[in-house]
Amino acid sequence: FQSVVHLDLKDFTLTAPAAVTILAMPLAFSISYGIGLGLITFALLMAFARRGREVSAVTWVLAAIFFAEFTRTLIGW
Repeated sequence: FQSVVHLDLKDFTLTAPAAVTILAMPLAFSISYGIGLGLITFALLMAFARRGREVSAVTWVLAAIFFAEFTRTLIGW
C-alpha cells in the first residue's frame, strides 16, 4: 500500500481506476478480475474526460478483451 499514498487525488481519472483495482481484487477473489476492471475503468474515464489519445493502444486492446470476457461470463457462453 505504499504506492497508494503517492496517488494524485486531484486527478480522478487515475485515482478511480486504482481504487477499483484495489477493491475488486479481494471482492472478486481474483487478481485478473481486479486488473481487468481497473483497465476498463481507466479506459472509460479517459475517454469520457476527452483524454483518450493519452491511452496507449495496448491498454485499449486489453480493456476491450477484458470487457468481452466479462460480458461473455455474464451472458453465460
